[in-house]
Amino acid sequence: MKKRYSFSGLFLVLLFSFFLSSHAEAATNDMYRLYNPNSGEHFYTANTHERDLLKRVGWRDEGIGWYAPTSGDPVYRVYNPNAGDHHYTPHKSERDHLVKVGWRYEGIGWYSDKMKTIPLYRAYNPNAKAGSHNYTVDKKEQNHLIKVGWRDEKIAWYGAKRDVAPVVNKTELQTLYNKVRGTSQGSYTDASWKTFQSALNNAKSVLANGKATQSQVNSAKTQLQNAFNGLEKKPEVKKYTVTVKYLDSNQSDIKPATVTQVVQGSSYSTMAPAIAGYAIQGKASQTINKVESDTVITFHYVPDVTDIFSTTNKNGEATITGFKSGQESTDPVIPEYVVREGVAYPVTSIKSWALGGKDLNTVTISKTVKEIGNYAFANNSLREVTVPSGITSIGSGVFTGNDLESVTLPASLQAIGNDAFSHNNLTAITIPSGVTSIGERAFSENKLKNVVIPDGVEFIARATFAQNQIENVTLPANLKEIGTSAFYVNRLVTVDIPDQVTAIGDDAFGSNRLTDITIPSNLQTISSGTFSGNQLTNVTIPSNITAIGNWAFGNNLLTNVTIPSSVQEIGYNAFWNNKLTSVTISNTCQLGTNAFDSKVIINKE
Repeated sequence: MKKRYSFSGLFLVLLFSFFLSSHAEAATNDMYRLYNPNSGEHFYTANTHERDLLKRVGWRDEGIGWYAPTSGDPVYRVYNPNAGDHHYTPHKSERDHLVKVGWRYEGIGWYSDKMKTIPLYRAYNPNAKAGSHNYTVDKKEQNHLIKVGWRDEKIAWYGAKRDVAPVVNKTELQTLYNKVRGTSQGSYTDASWKTFQSALNNAKSVLANGKATQSQVNSAKTQLQNAFNGLEKKPEVKKYTVTVKYLDSNQSDIKPATVTQVVQGSSYSTMAPAIAGYAIQGKASQTINKVESDTVITFHYVPDVTDIFSTTNKNGEATITGFKSGQESTDPVIPEYVVREGVAYPVTSIKSWALGGKDLNTVTISKTVKEIGNYAFANNSLREVTVPSGITSIGSGVFTGNDLESVTLPASLQAIGNDAFSHNNLTAITIPSGVTSIGERAFSENKLKNVVIPDGVEFIARATFAQNQIENVTLPANLKEIGTSAFYVNRLVTVDIPDQVTAIGDDAFGSNRLTDITIPSNLQTISSGTFSGNQLTNVTIPSNITAIGNWAFGNNLLTNVTIPSSVQEIGYNAFWNNKLTSVTISNTCQLGTNAFDSKVIINKE
């Protein structure tokens, strides 16, 4: 798009050079119409350079044909390299057809007015070899061409009413710019100076922009004036005291404190010095990003002691990986920290198998330990252990295969892994109320007698308490599922199974001493061996049960059993080796081999 200045406008600029003004860009383009007297072709363009070039090579300037909007529906320009003429169309299909047959696409020539303000008529000369189309806003011209043999092709596109660019007054902005541009930073704050420089640069850019609008000029002036008025003097320099202390574990000074004066707002960094006989505990360097008051920085030191453990150190913490070569112990104490190259690292974890199979008799675990890896203390001779507070999870097999008689678990504990305490001599265990997950065989093959499982546990895993001496168990109120062999081979006489339990695994209560059992109403299947090998004398199967698995009630003392019509399948040996004489089942129920003893009379209804 090009700016156009009237002669009178240029005259005023020359006459009043002190009056700074410019023209903003108009919303329409002047569309120039030229005529080639040799070929009879008309050419249309908004480009003054293109217009002037054609005039120099003999084309006749016919003035402005119409005014095209600067946006709208595109009008495409194509060129015929064989005939040397141009064609203009708003139709993509027409453009694409001409390109397909050899015409050259030259892009968007201008735009058609979406408001359809002024129509441009298109006429076609069937006799012309070049310049066969004419475009005009003059209806009389169009009618004349039709009269002399041209073909009327109706409206080609639409022009717009001329939009004259308004005069933009930059005098006040220029005056203000000249006034303040020589300002130096001096004692002004960095922030206010940066804002001022940004406003100054913006004003300079607007003054140089010939297309700037009056709104942009006014905004630039306001921004510059506000930024100039907002320049702030730097405050008086103020200093604060930073004291650095060096303390031992008793909070006593082991080295005189250092005192430094620091300018307000500045940053301050310091390193912990090496002190003979001590190791730095925690960060060896500290930084205050912005000093705004008297401040104390403290470095903590601990005695530089030796230890018997190999470790890995990462992110300022140590992990025990085993014993140092030749320094094995049967009664190790896991320290709160280890010293490596003068730096004390808190011991926060013990690696998997770190001290497994090391003939340990006792172990003391420091309170700093938060994580114990799988099988870390497995296969030793430990008799008692206290798991430190802060531990939330005990991994798989951590204490399996020991001689544990006593275990103290922290209130922080939430999860106990598979085999965590299996193969020990535990006679009692208190599981913290926060535990929600207990893994497979976690307490299997011990000597537990009484067990209370926390209410947060919803699933008892496979063989979790199998092969103990449990006489009493309190199941959690929120329990939903009991896994395979969960309480297999114990001494349970009775058990209260919550009614919301929906699944009980194979052999879950097999080989106990149960004399009575109430089956949950939400259970649908009694799995294989679930209550086998007990001392049940009477059992009522609820109507929600549809199948009874193999050996489910085998090897009991049943003299009476009520089986509802809902049961459609009874597995092999399900009631084998009991004291039943007769039983009634549904006539559609499928019986497995030896579901009942051969002497039992089976009635079907």
